[in-house]
Amino acid sequence: MQLKSMTFNILCAGRGENHWVFRQKLVREIIKKYAPDTFGLQEVHYAWMRYLINQFKDTYDFVGVGKDDGNKKGEFSPVFYNKHKFELLEKEDFWLSETPEIASLGWDGAENRTCSYAVLKEKEAENVYAVFNTHLDHIGEIARIEGVKMIQQKAASFGGVPVVCTGDFNVFQDSDCYNTMISGNMSDARKLAPDTDDCYT
Repeated sequence: MQLKSMTFNILCAGRGENHWVFRQKLVREIIKKYAPDTFGLQEVHYAWMRYLINQFKDTYDFVGVGKDDGNKKGEFSPVFYNKHKFELLEKEDFWLSETPEIASLGWDGAENRTCSYAVLKEKEAENVYAVFNTHLDHIGEIARIEGVKMIQQKAASFGGVPVVCTGDFNVFQDSDCYNTMISGNMSDARKLAPDTDDCYT
């Protein structure tokens, strides 16, 4: 199964010339340029979500919720998937905290953090895989490590179904969190994928 996946922190509101309304067309064009099968975004407030849903409604559907109320409040970390290529089999949003079923702050984290995932079936080939997307805390080291462990545990529960995890992980490659991420059932896609591309704007 060949899959093109993308992760993109689009910056929430921004200020001045970096305000989100001045960047929305650029974000749209970058996504259109790469045309991923699935993509995970970070720092997506509700106005961003409305814009993106409208722009990509003919191609993509999504899963994800606001991190502060499980609905519209706070940033989303959504998974968008090509609805013509994939059928959604299962979805879930959970908080990276000791109480993952409700909007909550985890461990030493500075903000509520969520993970959203979709289990997808390729319509033509019947292949099944899961895609996760998250934004780990920018302050709490314990929150990052424990959040990664939660994602690993959930990924393992699919019993061998291939999993792609995208996100803004807020870590360097020599950090304890990174080493936790690539242990067990996860690996660094940068070292495995036949083709990768970094886009900095």
